[in-house]
Parts: sequence; C-alpha cells; structure tokens
Amino acid sequence: MKLIKKQPTQPASLNNVFDHFFNDDFLNWPTQNVNKKWSNIPPANILEDDDAYKVELAVPGMQKEDFKISLDENTLTVATDKKQEERKENINFSHVEFRSHSFTRTFHLPENRVAEEEIKAVYENGVLSIELPKKAEAKKQAPKMIEIA
Repeated sequence: MKLIKKQPTQPASLNNVFDHFFNDDFLNWPTQNVNKKWSNIPPANILEDDDAYKVELAVPGMQKEDFKISLDENTLTVATDKKQEERKENINFSHVEFRSHSFTRTFHLPENRVAEEEIKAVYENGVLSIELPKKAEAKKQAPKMIEIA
C-alpha cells in the first residue's frame, strides 16, 4: 500500500471559488448535460416566411398517432407519451424491457397573427412539421404609395 500525504485544508479563497465556477460543468451544461438531462426534448427549427410560421421537430421512431398538437391562446403545444413493452422469455430467465418516450414542447406565437383554421401538421421521415399560416393582416404588405396633394 502506498501512503499519500494529505494536504491541509485551506480556507476557500476568492481565486479558488472562481476556478471552480469557470472549470466545473456549470458553464458546459448545454453541451455536456443536454444528453443526460434533456434527452427527451426533441430539437426544433422555427422558421418564418412572408406567409407562415413553421415549426419542425426531429422525433424519429414515432407514428403520427403518437402526437397531440394543440393551440390555446397563442400557445402551440406538441406532446407525446409513447410506451412500449417487450417481453422475451427463455428457459432460464425472463427478460423485460420497458421503453418510454414522452415530451411536451410549447411555443408562444405572436398574438392574433395565425390563421388557426388553416394550421397543418405532417409527420414524415422522422420530422414533425407544423405550418401555421399567417392571417392576411399579419402578412408583409407592399409599401403604399402616398400622393402629394
């Protein structure tokens, strides 16, 4: 056995506090912990053009029936709760696996700008695409020429 001399405990200095703050995982959580803590939240693309807003979610391995999409007071909510159970039995053991994939994402839309009755959603190749057409008054208008009297 090898003996290691323990360093005496010193009071925390300001430099020590800053070293821990800048070197610990706190500042790296978006890159290091996203897979650990937020793996159920699918990444999203949010696009806007002259005619519509578009939301795309990367959610491979799902079926269109797995999604619940709602719009309530300018808040778009996309949710799913998919559970699978697979049982394999053998002579000497029983093996059970539970798989669950659930998430809820909300997106706040600009007030009174979406034509709610024209919203469309498509799930294709692992991507859920939601198109939210703009109301006529929300679309970019051509500049109006004003005559001088």
